[in-house]
Amino acid sequence: MLLRIITDYLRELTQRNEYALPSEIIFEIGPQHDFSEKTVNKVLITQNLTIENIIYAKKTRCNLIICRYGIIPQFLNRIDEPSQKFFLLLLQSRIMVCILPSSWDYTDDGPIDFLSSVLNLEFQDSLWDKSEFLGRMYETKPSQTFENLLARLHRNLNMDIIYAFSNLCSSISKVFFCFPDTVTLQKIICCAAHQCDCLLGTAISSTAVPILKNYNINFIEIPFSYLLEPALQKFCVKLAVEFPRIEFDFYPSKSIIQFYKRKQNH
Repeated sequence: MLLRIITDYLRELTQRNEYALPSEIIFEIGPQHDFSEKTVNKVLITQNLTIENIIYAKKTRCNLIICRYGIIPQFLNRIDEPSQKFFLLLLQSRIMVCILPSSWDYTDDGPIDFLSSVLNLEFQDSLWDKSEFLGRMYETKPSQTFENLLARLHRNLNMDIIYAFSNLCSSISKVFFCFPDTVTLQKIICCAAHQCDCLLGTAISSTAVPILKNYNINFIEIPFSYLLEPALQKFCVKLAVEFPRIEFDFYPSKSIIQFYKRKQNH
């Protein structure tokens, strides 16, 4: 099948939501303009571009990798020995690399929608400050306890440890998402202004924690990779249904951040 058919589908998908900040599908390796001259035999879906999944794509005869994060920007500024190995493997394998834009995160198939379904939340509004996108606001129907939200995260995201700031007795009626960016003072104030009880994000600074306490806002920290992995796996299944003549394969990504518990007597 022609590469153009897949790129047209991805482009339409990532531009049909209200988050539509200008973002374009990027081909880091492969054609930059004329997609009609390239054909796709087999597609590999993965979270990050690594040596391991490139080798896997080569062995399984995939000639297109679709991922959320591609070549590390530092690799493009300097071609050292690890960079040479990385680029040489891609070029020798004749594998094209397509990067999903940030707008994909907010599509119906993206990680944000996946998290809202896991927590049984109903989308209410997207929040902006002039031209800057701050996040999304959701409602819980009916209201949930903070412990209930944590239980859903433990079960569905397979997270052993969840870092949170909370008042466990409080009920949650409105939840504010600010993924994949870090939590800032501006977003906390926006969260409070819209009477949100809970804020979910990837990370928060120690100086922002007292501000959360002042506004009586609960906070849950979720690494974005925990959302990307199941969302991409689900996206792979949808693409296979959408394009039945092409084989789609999913390559799981190992978590970069590991949690280590202290052993007894240490």
